[in-house]
Amino acid sequence: MHIERIQVEEGFLDGLDLELSAGLNVVIGARGTGKTSLIELIRFCLGAPGHTVESSQRSAEHAMSILEDGRVTVTLNVGGRKVTVSRAGAESAPKQSSEFVPPSIFSQTEIETVGLSSKGRLRILDTFIKNRGQLVRTETATISEIKSLTTEIGTYRQQKSDLGEKLAQLPALEEQLKEAEAKEQQLTKNSAALKARKSEVDGFSNQSSALAVRLSYVERLSEAVSEWKEQTASLLEHGAELEEAPENDPAAQARDHFEKAKKAVQTARRELLAAEKLLAEITNTTNQEKLKIDDKARQIRKDLELHQQGAGVVVRQASSLREKKAQLVSLTNTAKTVDTKLRSLQKTREAALDRLDQIREDRFNSRKECAESLSSDLGPRIHVEVERAGQVEQYSTVLADCLKGSGLHYNDLASSLSGSMSPRELTECIDESNHELISEVLGINRERAIRLIAALKTCNLGELLTVTVEDDVLFTLLDGSEYKAIGDLSTGQRCTVILPLILEQKERVIIVDQPEDHIDNAFIADTVVKAIRERSAESQILFSTHNPNIPVLGEAERVIHMSSDGKRGFVLEAAGLDDSAIVTAITNVMEGGRDAFQRRAKFYGKH
Repeated sequence: MHIERIQVEEGFLDGLDLELSAGLNVVIGARGTGKTSLIELIRFCLGAPGHTVESSQRSAEHAMSILEDGRVTVTLNVGGRKVTVSRAGAESAPKQSSEFVPPSIFSQTEIETVGLSSKGRLRILDTFIKNRGQLVRTETATISEIKSLTTEIGTYRQQKSDLGEKLAQLPALEEQLKEAEAKEQQLTKNSAALKARKSEVDGFSNQSSALAVRLSYVERLSEAVSEWKEQTASLLEHGAELEEAPENDPAAQARDHFEKAKKAVQTARRELLAAEKLLAEITNTTNQEKLKIDDKARQIRKDLELHQQGAGVVVRQASSLREKKAQLVSLTNTAKTVDTKLRSLQKTREAALDRLDQIREDRFNSRKECAESLSSDLGPRIHVEVERAGQVEQYSTVLADCLKGSGLHYNDLASSLSGSMSPRELTECIDESNHELISEVLGINRERAIRLIAALKTCNLGELLTVTVEDDVLFTLLDGSEYKAIGDLSTGQRCTVILPLILEQKERVIIVDQPEDHIDNAFIADTVVKAIRERSAESQILFSTHNPNIPVLGEAERVIHMSSDGKRGFVLEAAGLDDSAIVTAITNVMEGGRDAFQRRAKFYGKH
């Protein structure tokens, strides 16, 4: 892939229409002529991210300020196929005719500082992974699946807990019923009349219990229908609407599928409303039937009370207990169903977590291979190494947010937990309330471990379970006889590490803005130019620079000389390195003029 053409409408570079070659392109010009602006417009148009959050924000602000209300358009050649990308200053994302891989773009500041950031180092290394886009898409889909399953598991786990609490009442209830039935038998033992009336009450009581069980089932079904009804109502009310189709709609088939899906949701809502209405009618009818039966039972209990004082109370108590028992017994099957579903969801989530672990392991192995290859190519001076799951900061932040307001020292606990247990191990402890393991791992007492788990149970376990514990990338430079970490190097030394790494990206378009401020000419000539010349002729590079060694020794295929009238930047010349106008531009802009160049040549020749 390479950039063929850049066009700008309005703003500081209004009217710019520039063609690039497939090889080395160098932008030259005095300061303030728009070299950096050109690069930031390319980044803005192609949606190429910065290498830190701050640099991304600065780049976007720079591009929008120079573009104003205008538009920038970039034409790409992707394997012989033309791809057009366009973006206006007010647009949140570029419009593109087809997919493409954004170039690697580095500002001068990014080259100086990107190595200090763990995320920046990781981003550089990841540009060498060929299947990274597929890995990211697969990981994102798997994370989404795990979060959805975790939410569903939480719902069923709560249902299981609620049912467990209710069913735990059954043994005590059976004891109470046993005592009440003994009193009933004592009442009817000496009276055939009481026994007959008691038999009638039992019949009505059994009917009432059966109706109560039916009402309980209908109520649970009604709750499920109501939840689905609210979801469909929200989707229909707040879901996105399609704009009017243009002539020769290119997405007509996709639009048809959307409309069918929308009609299906509307049909589902009508069915749910019908189900809700029918359930309401069943509830009403069953309630009326139960009221009639309960009324008949109540009348018989009054008759019993007339025959023997206290008989009505005893029979009523026993009937009430039998009804409660019948309702609890009916929940046993529901509890089994919930438990079966919960186990199935947990098994499915475990499989998804295994896939996520494998995706992340594959990514680490790819990073490790790239690091070893880079160390081999750039060694022994530059060494690259990857540490598995070495960045726990994001994991620790998620934990700290979960523990805020718990009354615990959340920062210390979050730091200890993130360094001791993986998100998956911790979530298993939370699910199983395994405070013993938490207590042992963290070295805290049982009470604090219980409070910690209780606090974590209230957080979003899906977010916690899938949080990325990123690998850490280490860049080191051989300084004398020892390797120094990039954080211990001077600005110039950091640049001597980062630039060769950037230029090793031989299969991507590389764009670098003024890399030379903190590095000497010897490094430019020996390392940077060497790396440029080792790339293939179709491997596009765009440099903006003040150093003549880059275009001259690098044998640039195209040199763009920019100038400015103070209000607008523009291209004075754009041609090959041997073009007389370009030779003059390099001599004047980069060498200080023909006289200065000749004096230096004379000086070097003499000495």
